This record gives sequence, structure tokens and C-alpha cells, in this order.
Amino acid sequence: PGTVFPAGSKIAKSRSILKVTRTTRDFRCENLTLVGRRKILNLSNSYGLAFRDCMFVRDLRDGAFRGGLTIDGDGGRFARFDRCRIVAQPAIGMQFPRPFGAAVFPDCTFTDTNAAFTEFNFDCEVTRCTFEVRGSPALTNVIIAGKSCGDLRFIENRIQATNVAAVFDTVSDIHSQKHGSEGGVVVRGNVIETTQVGRVFPPAPPGRFVLSDNVIKGR
Repeated sequence: PGTVFPAGSKIAKSRSILKVTRTTRDFRCENLTLVGRRKILNLSNSYGLAFRDCMFVRDLRDGAFRGGLTIDGDGGRFARFDRCRIVAQPAIGMQFPRPFGAAVFPDCTFTDTNAAFTEFNFDCEVTRCTFEVRGSPALTNVIIAGKSCGDLRFIENRIQATNVAAVFDTVSDIHSQKHGSEGGVVVRGNVIETTQVGRVFPPAPPGRFVLSDNVIKGR
């Protein structure tokens, strides 16, 4: 309300290159619960954000909106989530695209949502987290390590997956991606329990996809 664009202003729409003159920087948040119907948290163009012991809930049970994500981070650096819980009702994903760097999730819980890194993400980590995921047409994977991304680490997580096409998805990504990423994808020490799951790992993992000491329990 009250915003005025002077005559002659240049307006950029969609996927243009913009000069950002202001951004959110060094924000800290603890013990906060956020409940929303479309997009719970947007970290786009932020720098150095940290959340601890927070809960993010996307609740769409009233059917007021279609689409949306639990968390969206379109461009930015250094986001940290310590002991946070991320929940979707019904199941839906999240994403860090174009190209968010250094998003870190230690000791978090993901319920009916995923950890998704696409469109040139780098230096991101998910460690000691718990995933409780029941798939849906809107959520077909538990973790996305996009083919354009690099230096990703998924270490010592506990994953319970039901009715998903894949636990680890290394295919989904931006369609215009032209080259492979630099830096490996480390998947180590995870305990994965599956029920009606198409596959856990890619049938032919890329050479940079490094698997070690993972335990798979299928039903």
C-alpha cells in the first residue's frame, strides 16, 4: 500500500538479473512456531540466517490454496536450522534453488516434507536428522540432490519412507541445466527404513555420488 513507481522506472519480471540493494542479514530466531497455508518460510536473497528449536508447519487442510512449499530459498548464503521441525499437512516438498549456498540442517525432524537442493546449490548439509515421510502425488522423494548441485552431505540421518518413488533423487533439477556440478554428494551412515518405496538410491549413481556405511531396512 502506498508504493509509488516513478515515471520511467524499469520493472523486472520473472527470471531476470536484479541488483539487490537490501537484504535480510544475520537474523536469529529461537523457539518460534510458524503455521501457514502456502509458503511457511522464504529465505530468498538472505545472508547468515539462523533458526533454533523452531517449528514450521504448512497446514492446507482447509483447502484454501494450491501449490506452495514448506521452505523456499531462492538465492542466498548461510542458513542454519538447529533442532527444528518442518511439517506439511498434507505432504509437500521444499526447495533451495538458484543457487543457495551453505544451508545446514543439524538434528532436525522432517514430517511429510523433504530436503530438496536444486538449481546449483552448493555446500549444503543434512546431518543427524529424522525423516518421517509418507509420499503423495505432490511428494515423491525424501531427499533431492539435484544434478546441477555439488558439495552436498547427508550424514547419519534416520529415514522412514512410505509410498515414495525414491528416497534419494539425483535426477530432478532445473530443465535448462547444461553441465554437471563440481563437488561430490556424500551419503554416509544413514539408516533407511522403507515401505512401498520404488528405490532408495539411483540405479546408476553418478560418480560423484559417494555411498558408505548406510543401512537399508525394507518391507
